Amino acid sequence: MTADHFFFYPPYPPQILAVLNSDWVGYFGIFIGLCMILWSEKDTYSFKLRKRINSISVNTFLVVSAITFFGFLASIEMMHFLFANGGPLMLTNLVADIAMLWLAFYVAKNSNTRY
Repeated sequence: MTADHFFFYPPYPPQILAVLNSDWVGYFGIFIGLCMILWSEKDTYSFKLRKRINSISVNTFLVVSAITFFGFLASIEMMHFLFANGGPLMLTNLVADIAMLWLAFYVAKNSNTRY
């Protein structure tokens, strides 16, 4: 969110760069991350009701949103690194986003609400 010129490829049309460098993309990532933390904190077993408190649809929405977000970032950073000479900064961020994408896939695979 602090780097307003982090993404620089593709250069045309400039509206694409305005969306990619928008703070709302960062806010979306932070919102999904905080929601996942709060949801996993409340993922408790109710001994009185003998069932899970959280819903499957919220879990599915949050996990799919996280996978979509990290997949989007990783693909954009890979294009920067391969085609626009993004340098070591883009490579480092690409590796970090791929690791987070794998972690999100791991959470999706081992989710307690997975059927």
